[in-house]
Amino acid sequence: MKAIVYLTALLLAACGGGGSTIPTQPEPTGGYLVSAYGDSTQEAQGQPHAASRPGAMVYNRGVSGTNEQQLLAGTDGRNYAWAEMVKRESARIVVINHGINSRGYPLSEYRQNLKTLVEVAQAAGLVVMLEEPNPAGETRTPLMDALKFDVEAFEKRRAAMREVASHTGVYFCAQPRVPLADGIHPTPEGYAIKANRLAACIADMLK
Repeated sequence: MKAIVYLTALLLAACGGGGSTIPTQPEPTGGYLVSAYGDSTQEAQGQPHAASRPGAMVYNRGVSGTNEQQLLAGTDGRNYAWAEMVKRESARIVVINHGINSRGYPLSEYRQNLKTLVEVAQAAGLVVMLEEPNPAGETRTPLMDALKFDVEAFEKRRAAMREVASHTGVYFCAQPRVPLADGIHPTPEGYAIKANRLAACIADMLK
């Protein structure tokens, strides 16, 4: 029974998403230089974000089970529609990490969604970083089978993010392979590696 409950929770985390257009959590009171948007692999790093360091505090706006389409539309259950969100954003840098849940529509649409997120944020005067989704699918797991997770398609999305970063002139934060708990989500050790990598990318941007 515990295994069933665990798998159900992971399914909700990997493929859920909200429908509210009103943020459900309080805004930061100040001191945050970076806001980090993304899916469960972002949200799971807590508040303040695990990548926070003195001089570069990171506010976590990740929402489990969501994708970049929902971030654009404001239907991830936490954030406003992107055009409105960037106007309200108190941080100077926004990090976007989406791709794991971007299934079921063409790669070209994923690419265009990322491009739109970048352009809208830049037009609002924000600095943008695209954070590569962590590698996944090295070992087939029940969660991956339940989600019909296509590793090849996912790798194409990871490559598309790098391409968008190159074409739009934004910082691309490449991710190393990390230990995974279920084929998709990192272990605690894996999250620590991700946090340190993001902190290093932010520090590099600020040089």
